[in-house]
Amino acid sequence: MDAHILTQERLIELLHYEQSTGAFSWVDTSRHHKNKLCNVGYSNGRYWKIMLLGKSVMAHRLAWLYVTGRMPNGEIDHINGNRLDNSFVNLRDVSHSVNMQNQRHARANNTTKVLGIRKCGDKFTARIGCNGKRFHLGMFETKEDAHHAYIAAKRIMHTGNTI
Repeated sequence: MDAHILTQERLIELLHYEQSTGAFSWVDTSRHHKNKLCNVGYSNGRYWKIMLLGKSVMAHRLAWLYVTGRMPNGEIDHINGNRLDNSFVNLRDVSHSVNMQNQRHARANNTTKVLGIRKCGDKFTARIGCNGKRFHLGMFETKEDAHHAYIAAKRIMHTGNTI
């Protein structure tokens, strides 16, 4: 099954989606699972996935199809930053660049563990990227001050962020 050719009608025949909670359940419990109210799928620690017609599909993409009748044009962003929360009010269809603007945590290799902040000698520097360019926001005495500068710039420059 290619998720792009799965129709809303076929999805509704197979699964029920609860928009307020983001949970999926099987419609035909005799074939798939004994407990209809059980959340279908599995978490890989980052996202819910559902085995559907022999393929693993991201649950948030299925939620979009279920409600709107079409697969998303871009990426599905989890507005509150919780990628396991597939309630429909938490989902939006956005471009990759907007989805990246909603990043809330530093990458694993960031030694400060703070988004947009690097240690530079005994000070901290804040930088932000926007439209393919990097902007230096300044040098700060504390990590917290650098973080505040980053968040202030993010709210102005990253129009797609929800922080």
